[in-house]
This record gives sequence, structure tokens and C-alpha cells, in this order.
Amino acid sequence: MVHSTMTIGHTVIDEGASTCVMALSRWKALGSPQLAPSPRLLTAFDGRSFRPHEIIHSFDISWGGKTVSVKVEVVDAPIDYNLLLGNSWTYAMTAILSSVFRVIQFPHEGNIVTIDQLSFTRKGPNSPA
Repeated sequence: MVHSTMTIGHTVIDEGASTCVMALSRWKALGSPQLAPSPRLLTAFDGRSFRPHEIIHSFDISWGGKTVSVKVEVVDAPIDYNLLLGNSWTYAMTAILSSVFRVIQFPHEGNIVTIDQLSFTRKGPNSPA
């Protein structure tokens, strides 16, 4: 995933997630884009609720040549990823996800773009962290 000129590794796509979430450490690494108070209360899969640190109201994400803007909740919590793309990203991309085949398809400039997610999970010598 790319924001501005930075690639964000350790990104998870979960169309079942109600929002997009970013780790506070990744937000700082991006140069600390402007935040606003978040009115949401987030609930983890185990039922624990917490308030996000704050929210980025307009965060541009480019993938496969297409750029969309989504709201991203910044959390100060121990999480195993830098960025979680939830259903708001899926809707903005008008994407169809297949977790079985690990493929994402979305329309862009009159074509259907297909991305094999496995190509992003294979670590090579030049792979970003």
C-alpha cells in the first residue's frame, strides 16, 4: 500500500472490519499527518472496547494504479500490522475479495484490475518491511 511516496508493509485487508486502522507508530513514521478526535468506540474480536487515539479523515491509498481516500482510525495499541483496510476501503475501491484464491479485483479506467495477494506476501531481498 502506498501513501504519498511511502510503501506501508504489513497491511491486512479484512472486509469484515468496520473501519480502517493504523498503528500509532506507522502514523508517526508517515510524518504524523493531521488528526482529529474520533467519535468511535472500537471493539476487538474478543469483545474488549477501546477509544482510538484519533482519526485521519482523508487518507489516500494507491494500489494497482487506483487511488481512494478513506478515514483511518489511529490506535495506540499492540497490533500485528501497520494498516488494516476494512470494508470502507473495499467499498471505496469497489473491490471484490476472494480469501480462498487470495485475489482482489476492482475496476479502474475501464478495465478490471486483478491482483494476486500472494505476490505481496512473498519476501524477497528487496521486499519492503
